Amino acid sequence: FGRVPVNAGTTNEYAAWTPLAEATPGLANSRARTGPLVISEIMYRPGFLGDAFVEVSNVSDEVIDLLSGWTVLADNRGSLTQTFGPAATIAPGGKLLIVEGDPDTFRAKYDVPAKVLIFGPMLLSLDVVSESYRLRLAHPDGTIEQLRYASIAPWPVWEGDGVSIERTDLTGYADDPSNWHRSQISGGTPGRDNTPDVPLVDSILAFCSMFGSTRFRERLVRDYDRDRNGVIDTLDLYDYVRDDLNAAGPGDVNFDGRFDSADLVAVFQAGVYERRDDLVTWAFGDWNCDGYFTSEDLVAALQNTVYEP
Repeated sequence: FGRVPVNAGTTNEYAAWTPLAEATPGLANSRARTGPLVISEIMYRPGFLGDAFVEVSNVSDEVIDLLSGWTVLADNRGSLTQTFGPAATIAPGGKLLIVEGDPDTFRAKYDVPAKVLIFGPMLLSLDVVSESYRLRLAHPDGTIEQLRYASIAPWPVWEGDGVSIERTDLTGYADDPSNWHRSQISGGTPGRDNTPDVPLVDSILAFCSMFGSTRFRERLVRDYDRDRNGVIDTLDLYDYVRDDLNAAGPGDVNFDGRFDSADLVAVFQAGVYERRDDLVTWAFGDWNCDGYFTSEDLVAALQNTVYEP
């Protein structure tokens, strides 16, 4: 055991006492021990008609047999425990889900890959009803990891929009708020790769929120109407992402200053094109601030940004 930094580099930095990856007597502590299974995504307060879930990922190079005693525990509600059914193994890099409703219904609703195990209805209650909520992933050999998440800072802030929290580095310390971010897709990414942590996207969302706003309108127009046409619109947004965020313009989702095939691959792999049941952000193709990735966004990108093959 030893101390590891949490929220490193922020005003909320502190040290946590946790199992370490290796003993280092007389030397700097190693990183926190993680795996072979880790909690990788949590939807604790879904939006209207959404579904709560916990995602667990195998970060090891071995097949993990869940029947060897793996459990997920939620301590805030009388130590509720979720165990796993028969023939339950997770391949290296694989995932499983614990969901609040019927597993088959959940799989169809969220297009979860067939190889992902789904267990439910869950015996856990995930919602944050007090200052924090503790979730543990345990094995008879000892608790593998635990986290005490919250809906307020320094944890990713819940904004009432049905967005999950995703673990940024699956091998990083679980109980570090800076290792979690809000999903870039409404409803989260159950059974699929987590969305990237793109802090710049939050500033774009804030800019979009000023479209049509009547509160403090004169001040907003003065500060953010870059083309001085009397309204704040997508043209002002595109100037902002070019001048302040160093992006090429709409279409440049990785902020490398180019709109190219890498950007198109990233947005189409997410599988949200022309889907109206998933609200997405700039990182997944919403370049006109309507919350969706559609042909209108592609037109906006091609009209306002030079595509580099």
